Amino acid sequence: MPATDGEELPPKAERIGPLSSPAKVSASLPNGVKLTLECGDVDALTAIIGALGHVQTER
Repeated sequence: MPATDGEELPPKAERIGPLSSPAKVSASLPNGVKLTLECGDVDALTAIIGALGHVQTER
């Protein structure tokens, strides 16, 4: 169940484990690094997306 603007992911207990097929995530970081990854683990994807949401754009 993907979250959209203003929505939160359901509590961990309500999430379904592995995805039926890997999800692909791409991000361009402020330092110019481009990150692309495929992952089938919901918890790992949640952690990665959360971490990318906290990347600082300036110091």
